[in-house]
Amino acid sequence: MQAGGSPDGLHAAFEGPEPPLSLVWRQAVGGAPLGGPLIAGPLVLQLTRRTDALAFDLATGTRVGRRRLDRPLCAAAALAGGRGQLLLMAMTGRGAGLHAVHRASGETAWRRPGEVCAPPAVAGGQVYSAVESGRLEALSPDRGGLLWEIDLPGRLLSAASLGGGAVYVGDSTGELVAASTDGGRVLWRRSLGAAISTRPAIDAGAGRLWVATADGSVHALGAEDGSTLWTARVNGLPAEGLSRGAGVIALGSSDQALYAFDPESGGQRWRFETGGVVRAPAVSTAQTLYLGSGGSLLHAVGGDGGVVRWRYALDGPVLTSVAVSGRLLAVTSETGTLYLFRGR
Repeated sequence: MQAGGSPDGLHAAFEGPEPPLSLVWRQAVGGAPLGGPLIAGPLVLQLTRRTDALAFDLATGTRVGRRRLDRPLCAAAALAGGRGQLLLMAMTGRGAGLHAVHRASGETAWRRPGEVCAPPAVAGGQVYSAVESGRLEALSPDRGGLLWEIDLPGRLLSAASLGGGAVYVGDSTGELVAASTDGGRVLWRRSLGAAISTRPAIDAGAGRLWVATADGSVHALGAEDGSTLWTARVNGLPAEGLSRGAGVIALGSSDQALYAFDPESGGQRWRFETGGVVRAPAVSTAQTLYLGSGGSLLHAVGGDGGVVRWRYALDGPVLTSVAVSGRLLAVTSETGTLYLFRGR
């Protein structure tokens, strides 16, 4: 699972590890992370706020590559191209834009200008870039050519999500737009009344999407027409994304809690105190939600009742999502330590 989550924004890996987890290795990355780790085949990749791109051997933790980038970054990276050979990075400052870099050589494959501060979404042979000024762009992954674009009235604060042949994105005015991935035809627009601060989560099979706004409201909508199914609330500022898995819709908050709601009714199932601010979405398996917080703990929380199934004390806060692949889980602390765990 990439930083920024899967293309549907559900942050779910149903074949992921189950607790208890055991530490396989830990390595210093030299600075606070920008986005969570990326598991790419035999490698674990991590960007840092010091503009370093590092690669570690998945099996041993040995650092096998390090590259200093020539521009600061503004968002977590994503992988594109065959076998994830392109690393997509949102660079800021002079020459701002979405840059596609060959992982093997470090050479730039293409660059699309524009200030981008949300992770790109990749699915169906297209890259979806949320340009901060209020434009969603669909790009070809091989050359970065513009396939189509949609303008929104406000700034784009979070990434787009995809499901069922549609792409969904929200803006700072509270407008949520659904468009066809084939050509960008707008399917519907809906105002939610406050800035959309989280990436939408789409369950195409159920015909539903969930999204949160900056005032703490959680909205469940019909994916086909944007109709309201239910609304709920959290205290504080919502985290950057929601998670759909382990039988619940889960959302973290600045009030140091993880909230779980019934996907059908919106009723609150439970509230779990994490001991620190939650900024990143939890990642769910069939039974468990994994998340870190400002309290320097990695939590494994059971979806059925919000009870701790396992936890691990890290060397600093965690403000980005974990990454999972099979039985493995990777997470990076704000003090610059990358951990790899193995579960059942």
